Amino acid sequence: MIHVVLGGPDPALTMIDFSPNDLVVGVDRGAMRLLDQNFSVDLAVGDFDSVSEEEFNTIASVARKVVRLKPEKDDTDTEYALKMIADMNRSDDIMLYGAFKGRLDHTLSNIWLGYQPRFASILTRLHYRSQRAIGCFFTPGTHLVTQYKNWKYLSFISLTPIKGLTLDGSKYPLDNVDLSYPMALISNEFLPSHPVNKEKGAEKSLQMTLSFEEGTILMLQTIDD
Repeated sequence: MIHVVLGGPDPALTMIDFSPNDLVVGVDRGAMRLLDQNFSVDLAVGDFDSVSEEEFNTIASVARKVVRLKPEKDDTDTEYALKMIADMNRSDDIMLYGAFKGRLDHTLSNIWLGYQPRFASILTRLHYRSQRAIGCFFTPGTHLVTQYKNWKYLSFISLTPIKGLTLDGSKYPLDNVDLSYPMALISNEFLPSHPVNKEKGAEKSLQMTLSFEEGTILMLQTIDD
């Protein structure tokens, strides 16, 4: 797994679950946040305009690899980091932490990564993690969605027009519906009548099925503040 910690506030570092072969990437101030919590950093990337020179020197002395970008550039720090990851010979999931906090324009930029053709090869491996929201992208097909912990809300954000959208096993189902423009279908919920045991003795989780024929969808699971 590849863990990418962004520079926004509250990057949900407590949600990181490491395995021996995982790669840890700190983007701009995200690298310092990792070091402050005694995490190792395999790659630190960004223009580092949100850290002091002293903090950057700390990052440079501890991280295994550092890529310092010019502040004036066409890509955001996050986009540049994902370009580097896309070029790596890896096929594991990519977890983004801290994408939904801080400035609204940063949040939208992180969500709209799904629009960019250059990230098509990693899109379905890209996952968002924050204290009150998790998310991932879906491309056409049939997908089984499992409830995260006991989080209540389930939302589907269409980034494009959608053809043949079906939601089965949710409080507000749909059957073969076309969306002619991007739409946020929010505050849906899993049905208690669709439980599944992940393993013997484990707490029950809920599941539902999402299917569609054309388009791109961002799925979010959230809880109240």
